[in-house]
Amino acid sequence: MKKKVKCIVSVMLAFALLAGITACGEEVTLSSQQVNGVTIDVPSDFGEFQDNGQMKMAKNRDSSANITVSEKIPAQGATPADFDEETYKAQQFSTFTDVSVEKYDNNATCDGNTALYAHVTGTSENKVKLDLYNYIVFFEDDTYQSILLSYSSEADTSLKDNVDIILKSIKY
Repeated sequence: MKKKVKCIVSVMLAFALLAGITACGEEVTLSSQQVNGVTIDVPSDFGEFQDNGQMKMAKNRDSSANITVSEKIPAQGATPADFDEETYKAQQFSTFTDVSVEKYDNNATCDGNTALYAHVTGTSENKVKLDLYNYIVFFEDDTYQSILLSYSSEADTSLKDNVDIILKSIKY
């Protein structure tokens, strides 16, 4: 199970590595969208969610930020308590440098569901400084789902400006 979570989040991080460094300067609003069973507020400068295998991703116009939502995946009995901060960091960010876990909570909730939550900063192998916010939500039907918000730390993005509002908007 940990290997499968690592694989899904690693693929999501790979998409995050594509983030650029330029910024838009337009007025942005948030609109509620449904993707893979999740309702989440998405900035208006983001495109539609595109299917990327076991996940869907939307990114802003200059690709300096993205939101990725996985499908529900069998948890095989795993719970957030099975993951400690060091294991999460080592598994998910092995290709990053200057990794800092700003917040880690394996006893979090997301819309009433048990979850693991992490806010991590680091430099990708492409030398892009990223901020990443990740919920891994566990459900009573023994499945989990990963939601990842990421942006270039050096870019002025609508995701950066609205990350707290977007995280609070997640509904099932």
